Amino acid sequence: MGLAALGVGSVVAFSVVQRTREIGIRMALGAKSQDVLRLIVAHGMRLVGLGLLIGLLASLGLSRLLASQLFGISAIDPLTLAVTIFVFAIVSFFACWLPARRATKVNPIEALRAE
Repeated sequence: MGLAALGVGSVVAFSVVQRTREIGIRMALGAKSQDVLRLIVAHGMRLVGLGLLIGLLASLGLSRLLASQLFGISAIDPLTLAVTIFVFAIVSFFACWLPARRATKVNPIEALRAE
């Protein structure tokens, strides 16, 4: 779980670095820091949601292959799937929020001069 959160945070941080000029322009044109924060977190969480959906479908599809290897639990345990999805979504939210918060502190003039 930690490795996945680190990966999500790294991808979002890289995206923020790539979009520094865009963020600077938005802030220079009057975007509030809340708007920038919401934009970046929403983009990251859309990717996380898509990944969770693909992972859920893959786990349900592969559960038949693993059913013979599991002893004492069912191959499709709804509580385990729900808790895993919930915990990963919360961890991923914070992994998206930290780089987004950093992006709100971008100085528009420095961002425009950087290119």
